[in-house]
Amino acid sequence: YSTIGGSISNNCMFFCSAKTGTSADAVLGLEIVTADGTIVTTGSGAIKKGVAFFRNNGPDLTGLFLSDAGSLGVKITATLKLEPIPKGTAFRSIAFKTFEQMIPAIQAIGRSGLASECLATGPIADGAGPTLHITVEGCTQGIADKQLVEIMSLIDTNGIEQEPVVPKFIHEHGFGFVQTPLDPKGRMQIWTQGVFAIGQALEAYNALRAVLDRHQVAMEEHGVEATMSFACAGIAMMVEPVLYWTSIPSPLHCQGMAQINSSLSDGSNSADNLTKKIRRDICLTLDSLGAAHMQYGRYYSYVEVTQDQTVTFLKEIKALVDPNRIINPGALGL
Repeated sequence: YSTIGGSISNNCMFFCSAKTGTSADAVLGLEIVTADGTIVTTGSGAIKKGVAFFRNNGPDLTGLFLSDAGSLGVKITATLKLEPIPKGTAFRSIAFKTFEQMIPAIQAIGRSGLASECLATGPIADGAGPTLHITVEGCTQGIADKQLVEIMSLIDTNGIEQEPVVPKFIHEHGFGFVQTPLDPKGRMQIWTQGVFAIGQALEAYNALRAVLDRHQVAMEEHGVEATMSFACAGIAMMVEPVLYWTSIPSPLHCQGMAQINSSLSDGSNSADNLTKKIRRDICLTLDSLGAAHMQYGRYYSYVEVTQDQTVTFLKEIKALVDPNRIINPGALGL
């Protein structure tokens, strides 16, 4: 489940992120309750006779409380950027033989800033390749169509166009189509993401592919499969390996299911243990590449990958706004 407050506390992306960035990029100002009950206003809303419309009024205090895993204060109000719903939309889906062929295409689209949504996903298996899904929006249909033509001119002809069922469906339904945290085959699935500069996408793919290749024999033995996803977020690129395996759904999984399939296999502990090992290797590889993360505080460690001086400075801020460490204790390792 995702809420507005949760998304700006942990940061997230997907719909329209190629054009507008992550959820934190949409925030213009906040009202925060600190540990002692003080209400702090950020952005232009903090001006004595001002209103919330301009984030960069003096030091960016708004940014301080974004992506903080709720560790610095409780968000009670957020002012967000709004825009008219576009009147024109255009879609494309393009299949590539390999990720190596697809990556230059998604990099070019991300750098152009022309697409609203741009994501690609595909299985990690011999003979299979990814499919790139593109959504373009414009204030008129003609503008959207022209932008799509420009985008297609950036893509090498080694891709094969397909019916854009996926981007159309996602654009229309949002997350409404998600009925269960399991995959369509009833398997467990877990994502591990890293956020990179666009130019690092191929390096990240090669390093993550090497991790999966090292575990390939064991994955085949225990029925673990993998895909790789890419998504643009402004000038950033999220690279996300996904693991699938058969196991017993947890209580949290069951709570999130629209229906519980009684025929689900209980799998084996060996598959669970293998996926944990692979995921840890993926995370260590992401850290070795200097990846950023969204959703720090659960699986990804902020303090382990951040420079000591920066961590010390943030701990001093934590001590100032929450000296007794009573707000979301343990978040971010502060």
